[in-house]
Amino acid sequence: MKELLGSGTPRRAKQYDVSVIICCAGTAEHLKSTLQRVNRFFEKAKCSGEVLVADDGSIPESESIVGKAAATKVSVGSNGFGAGVAAAAADARGKNLLIGVADGRYDFMEGGKFLEKLAEGYDFVQGCRMPEGGGNIRPDAISVTRRWVINPLCSRIVRRWFGHDLNDPCSRMMAVSRKHYNSMVLRCADSEFNVEILLKSCLSGAKVTEVPITLHQVENGKKPSEIRSIIHGRGTLMLFFAAAPLGWLVVPGIVLLCLGLTMMVLTYLGISIAGSKLNIHGMLVSGLVCVAGWQVYLSSLMTSLAASRKGIIPIIEKTEKVIGWFSDKRGRVLGGVLILLGVGLLAFAFAGKQGITGADYHVAMKHSIPGIMLVIMGVQTVLYSGLFRLLGIKTK
Repeated sequence: MKELLGSGTPRRAKQYDVSVIICCAGTAEHLKSTLQRVNRFFEKAKCSGEVLVADDGSIPESESIVGKAAATKVSVGSNGFGAGVAAAAADARGKNLLIGVADGRYDFMEGGKFLEKLAEGYDFVQGCRMPEGGGNIRPDAISVTRRWVINPLCSRIVRRWFGHDLNDPCSRMMAVSRKHYNSMVLRCADSEFNVEILLKSCLSGAKVTEVPITLHQVENGKKPSEIRSIIHGRGTLMLFFAAAPLGWLVVPGIVLLCLGLTMMVLTYLGISIAGSKLNIHGMLVSGLVCVAGWQVYLSSLMTSLAASRKGIIPIIEKTEKVIGWFSDKRGRVLGGVLILLGVGLLAFAFAGKQGITGADYHVAMKHSIPGIMLVIMGVQTVLYSGLFRLLGIKTK
């Protein structure tokens, strides 16, 4: 590896001020221009450093390009932004890591801003492309979906759920201190990596900030794909929901369940509100709301458990206690009781004169609707109890 000084003279060094990690994500021309900007960054920054190019084999000429730029090539076994960063970071010897992609849109000459923030004591610095955070987006540099839907939504989530005022949590140019990077276990190998490292920084209590950067148009003039943005955006949002505080997912489920149960009881007992009563159709809707609420509640627990088992988010003690209750025999017993109650109501509804083919259709529906609801909720409980038990198995 080589040290890059302001004069451009290489020499050996045990440790560098910064390791610049570049992931191949474009053409050979993009890689050339990116490396040129990195060298100009070092000339301006007057600091020691190294350049590591994570090559996944997508650019055949990468070896010669990297060699001419006095950089180091790191071969990556699999495609993906996260895989490239992990491979390069394992070889890096800098006290700080400046990370980005060689797609022609991110300008590494702005790297000095990141180093200044790290020098101030911040652990993680995100590059902000959004004008709301002082950044600049050149025409056709970002897809419409990413600019006006995905990024604003993710930014609001980070503010509300994780308490950090960041305007561009999806940016793929960032800097992190080596100490903080080593303290995290990063799992995502693809485009979700930048969100994972941000979320883990927020959840760990690290000092996080952002600096404005400019997002340039791709040099070949090709506009970003809307479909690709939607696919990547979906994965990003799933990661945010997996790492969200449990209350943001559990509370809506509990609210729906309570609302549905209240409507169901009022209809079943014939209690009127403001002089009016809910009919059979209202009972049907209340059953749907109950099932949906229970599903949201159980799914939120499952999401949290699966994400923590994969190492994407830290284990939450309160969540573990609730899941432990469900994964024990008590969860299966609860599901069995719900199923038996539901079957009992269905049997009563279809028996005697009030049967579905009998004289009183409304009486039959009054018992069969809550019966069906209880059976569905019971089956859900039994299945999720087994899944909780399976995911909770300790492995070596």
